[in-house]
Amino acid sequence: MSVGDVVMVAAGQNHDFRVLGHCGSKGALNVHGDGGDAALTVWRGSPSGGFGSEVTDESSFGSVSKLRAALNERLLSDGPCSKLFVGFNGGWEFHVVLGADGLVKDVEPTRPWR
Repeated sequence: MSVGDVVMVAAGQNHDFRVLGHCGSKGALNVHGDGGDAALTVWRGSPSGGFGSEVTDESSFGSVSKLRAALNERLLSDGPCSKLFVGFNGGWEFHVVLGADGLVKDVEPTRPWR
């Protein structure tokens, strides 16, 4: 499973969701969605300039499949993610650990979203 696959699973829950990833040299990966194909927004870096980067490459997508293609083709071209934090409005989250190849190696237990 790749980062794009994790985002597709999150969007498929039909709840507001957020994915924050520790990824590549451009800094954090941020994905926000309203569930399904509605209002998908992605950006790289930190709005506060943290993690050594400014916000870069902000994009909006009209479908999960277009977002997935962009993640695979260009948004993560600077290197793989090491961890994803996946949270859902309504109070729960889980963490996904990725290997050096960018594929899921472990999914930590679901817990209340802080």
